[in-house]
Amino acid sequence: MANSSSNIDQLSQSQSSKEITINALLDAASPATLYGRRESTTSGLSWGYYGGTIMLGSTTTQIANGTLTLPANATSYIQANPSSGAVTSNTVGFTAGYWQMYIVVAGISTISSYTDNRVLGQSLTGVGFANPMSASGDIIYGGAAGAATRLAKDTDGTVLMLAGGLPVWSAAPWMTNPMTAAGDLISGGASGVAERLPAGTTGQVLTIVGGVPAWAVAPGGGSGATIGAVNVFTRNQSVDPSLLTSGSSIAVDASLSNNFKLVLGANATLANPTNLTDGMVLNVRIKQDATGNRTLAYGSAFKFPGGTPPILSTAANAVDLMSCYYDSTDGTLACNLSKGYA
Repeated sequence: MANSSSNIDQLSQSQSSKEITINALLDAASPATLYGRRESTTSGLSWGYYGGTIMLGSTTTQIANGTLTLPANATSYIQANPSSGAVTSNTVGFTAGYWQMYIVVAGISTISSYTDNRVLGQSLTGVGFANPMSASGDIIYGGAAGAATRLAKDTDGTVLMLAGGLPVWSAAPWMTNPMTAAGDLISGGASGVAERLPAGTTGQVLTIVGGVPAWAVAPGGGSGATIGAVNVFTRNQSVDPSLLTSGSSIAVDASLSNNFKLVLGANATLANPTNLTDGMVLNVRIKQDATGNRTLAYGSAFKFPGGTPPILSTAANAVDLMSCYYDSTDGTLACNLSKGYA
């Protein structure tokens, strides 16, 4: 860089052939003009730029002088692809990771203003750092004063950790799996050492015996309910009803419950339920609103005795109960309607 005592050639008023000195100075400074605005090829909505020489990776690449046609009445962001050096523009913003060139504001037919966003050394010079890696699997980390330093790969199963503030490969610090069979669990033994707890038998529950987890018979001697087996319950078992929404077509999701409640606020059709399973029972409590005389039609899956759909009770606030059994082979619901619950 030139200071008050300049080290670059100076022009004097009496000097002849000033253009020779000026051209020589520009030639020496030409790397700084890379991607700079080229006045001689910038006109109307055409933006000219200077090319030059850059390093792409380890390859010296020549970028030619070029032009871009910018859109009218828009702000364009001119940028260069760091992988190819190619110059592009868009009206959204600079693409992450791309080299920023200019922000250009254009009117109907001409460029009205521009801002130079080029930064000396923003990877355009190709000056990065020497690659310290020498083998497949190596990685680079910041060593002393941030110097790029090679960390050689290690053996399978090791993990990257910090030691003394620097990354190192190390054996995994987590526990070894003590389980050997399906259904095993892991429990904490002496001093928290991971120990295997073998699977218990059907119906057992996990409890604490002598301060450690163990399988045991369920409290009270019972084994609880078992899927796929006959079970005897000594207390009530109920299913929360799901509320249906009144409308011209009423949707029923059978996965939500076996029991449903509906208050009719308009004439409607009860659509074929979704998510039915073979053998399920579906109960629908149907109530007229305070107006009454609402009618209900049924989807094609609903079947009734004699093939005739029933007519609801019509009195205001009247309650009917429809119970259905689903057969997946026929894809139908065999239904009965009990009417007039006062």
